[in-house]
Amino acid sequence: MESLSARQNGMIHKIHNRVSLLKTDGLTNRDQKTWKNNRLSFIWGEPWPSSESSVTTWRKSRARRAYEEIQVVSYHLFLAVAIEVPPTECGRTSFEAILDYILQQEDYEQYNFNLGPATRKFLRLESRVLLEVVATLVSSSRSSLSEKQGKSNLPTPYSKQWTKEQKEGGETTGCVTIIIPTDEDDDDDDCSCNIKVNRNVLMQAVEDFNLSQLNLG
Repeated sequence: MESLSARQNGMIHKIHNRVSLLKTDGLTNRDQKTWKNNRLSFIWGEPWPSSESSVTTWRKSRARRAYEEIQVVSYHLFLAVAIEVPPTECGRTSFEAILDYILQQEDYEQYNFNLGPATRKFLRLESRVLLEVVATLVSSSRSSLSEKQGKSNLPTPYSKQWTKEQKEGGETTGCVTIIIPTDEDDDDDDCSCNIKVNRNVLMQAVEDFNLSQLNLG
């Protein structure tokens, strides 16, 4: 890490220290407050149009991308970074070197940890945030397209991997399709939204959040 600045090295040290704390203490009360304070919905949620400056929007986009790229290589490290590093820091151009350091690791086993029963219970409860984000996306998609398409199933590819695969034109995919009902009170029509996601991300979420009642088709 000789090419990194003292500040960047300090941030990497904080991330490593956070992993160590998660291994020994799990999620502390402060960690849980950070997780509840819209951190998860920021990372996984769809950006909404706002009156923010273009610079702020750009930084938020960079922050989401950084979190997402770390999540792909290690869920354990992602949890540590999501707690330790705020979006304002992830959105800085200086964080790019830290991201490169993380993504260039040959092995991520050193970051793995087991969560205790209390932490697992907290994460299962907080998994509802993800479900709320999905429900909001479904509702928003249906409202914006219903006038054009009428009452019908709404195909909504919501995965960067799926978009990338479509552009590459391959014959295989690493995604699966989740069919989510819109919970409309229509007597004659069953409306739903199709969301394509990385199959590994889905299965890891099922395991991490103990979503044993999830029907996979």
